[in-house]
Amino acid sequence: MIMIRWYPDTVPDVRLSVVIPAFGGAGELAVCLASLDACQDLLHEVIVVDNASTDRSGDWTAAHYPDVRLIRNRENTGFGGACNAGLAAAQGEVLVLLNQDTMVRGEWLAALVKAFADDSSIGIAGSKTLYPDGTIQHAGAVVDSRGASEHLGYHQADNGQFERMTDADYVTGASLAMRRSVYEQIGGFDPGFYPAYLEDVDLCYRARAAGWRVVYVPTSVLVHNERSSAATPNYAGALLYHR
Repeated sequence: MIMIRWYPDTVPDVRLSVVIPAFGGAGELAVCLASLDACQDLLHEVIVVDNASTDRSGDWTAAHYPDVRLIRNRENTGFGGACNAGLAAAQGEVLVLLNQDTMVRGEWLAALVKAFADDSSIGIAGSKTLYPDGTIQHAGAVVDSRGASEHLGYHQADNGQFERMTDADYVTGASLAMRRSVYEQIGGFDPGFYPAYLEDVDLCYRARAAGWRVVYVPTSVLVHNERSSAATPNYAGALLYHR
């Protein structure tokens, strides 16, 4: 296990689990895991779910990060399935989903935990997600009257226009924190969304229907490369998204 050294003046003493679904991309996973060193003092456990990778990502993780809990899926169960496997194994009071192609900043995790500590009605909290060039990828999200989803701030320069914590229709699963009590009440991702897209929207809608707030936390910041195969802008990707 990772040694825990709490910051009692700023962050409450809670057990935190970070779940990273992984499919290939060992190089990106290496960057992600290395960036977690900035907040390792807050972590109880990190779980990597290897989704039947063909590039030996699981072996690499086991060799280089023996303290990380590794789950090896025999087949690719999609983003939601991998997350669900990690959530089922996690022991934390706060459960955090994190994409493998991300790099978190120092206060990323502490800011999410503080949001839960400050308001017991918050059930799910999401982060400000940036592209590598510094523009915004996600600052909360909405679903319009047609059912189409939209990330607020998408591709805008980050000039401080999204610095207030706000309620959101949903937050991206690239960095999504959830109270254990919410997980126990509504469960994880619906497997019907396999292999990808809108699982996070559905999860947040179910949480809000159960009476919990879903919020965007601007002080929780990470960089997301968004290079997953599911994000490929081709016909198959468009078909999955609209389905």
